[in-house]
Amino acid sequence: MPLRYLLSSFLLFSSISQAADEAVDYQRLGWMNKNDIKKLAPEQQPTINKACQGAWVTPIAANPQRIKHNLEDSPIEALAAWVYYNPEGSSRLNGNVKISQQGRLILADNAELAGDQSNGQFTGNILVAEAGTVLTGEKARLDFSNKT
Repeated sequence: MPLRYLLSSFLLFSSISQAADEAVDYQRLGWMNKNDIKKLAPEQQPTINKACQGAWVTPIAANPQRIKHNLEDSPIEALAAWVYYNPEGSSRLNGNVKISQQGRLILADNAELAGDQSNGQFTGNILVAEAGTVLTGEKARLDFSNKT
């Protein structure tokens, strides 16, 4: 077998192996199949084309009218496996961090929030969801006062 064919085969198989290691969790991003969609409350079920096997359903509905009041006045709920709260400085959250507010959801492995809750730094398996939008990444710095 000529060397160029052997090298081509090696590159092909190593690419396939790497792609399998980097598999995307489509459910985490909002993909739902038809059976899962049928389990939702009728008002939460998206319209599905008959030819499709499912639909993208973002954690926060794209309909801005569902957000009844100003986000700045909405309470923020923060959950994690481990929390260190410092009322005079930054607070740290580690393990399955979930920060939610009406119209906003942030998931991450770890978070550090400023004492005034104006900004935060997030690391690991980040998912940020707002009305009709889902962003993912491994590192993020969010400024809640400027919405960036």
